[in-house]
Amino acid sequence: MSESRRDDPNSSANDVLEALWNLVLNVQMRLEFWHGLFGDRARVDRLNEIAGGAIGLIQRSMWDDILIGLARLFDPPSMGKHSNLSLRTLVNEYGLPQDKARRVRVEELLDAAPVNELKVVRDKLISHNAREWKLGQAPKTGFYYGMEKRLLEAAQNVLHEINLDLNDAGYIWEWSDSSNAADRLFKVLDNGRRHEEELAWLERHLLAEVKAGCPVSLNEFKNLGGFWMKAL
Repeated sequence: MSESRRDDPNSSANDVLEALWNLVLNVQMRLEFWHGLFGDRARVDRLNEIAGGAIGLIQRSMWDDILIGLARLFDPPSMGKHSNLSLRTLVNEYGLPQDKARRVRVEELLDAAPVNELKVVRDKLISHNAREWKLGQAPKTGFYYGMEKRLLEAAQNVLHEINLDLNDAGYIWEWSDSSNAADRLFKVLDNGRRHEEELAWLERHLLAEVKAGCPVSLNEFKNLGGFWMKAL
């Protein structure tokens, strides 16, 4: 353990472990929501029909936010005089796990994770260091779809091994209902759009009948009122 960690009575290994677990859980919830809302091509096409511009802004902002969260987890334990809260904090600063076999396992997990590709994404896309991006071209990062899940799984497994070493217990990773929340949001947006489409069709139908001199029934007016109520 470094002198800075040893001299800090408020910074125990378990405190850092719990803080990292909360960060990993937070990234997991955001990632589940993102995949639940944007992971299906047909759903993305429908969202583009509903409000493509606004949905695109939300999609990109959420994705960058997820990558920032993952990048923080895999950052070095410190940058200059600034200490980071990362997986390497427990490994490098606290010397965990102390068990040699678990230590080897943790190093293998960290080495196998696509950390370098993630750093390139952060530096080029998020930190505004990509000249290609500024010129409207997609920079080559080496980071491809699916790596975010590998990084999250690696972080979970690293904390699992460290907790086994530190507390003789492992974390039980529970899936949140973030994907269900994404399903509910999509249904609300989709239903609202369908009501708008039905209302527009009925208005066109009634207008065509009026222009053609056809009588409009009371039921048709009632239907129009019902669609308005649904839209509201």
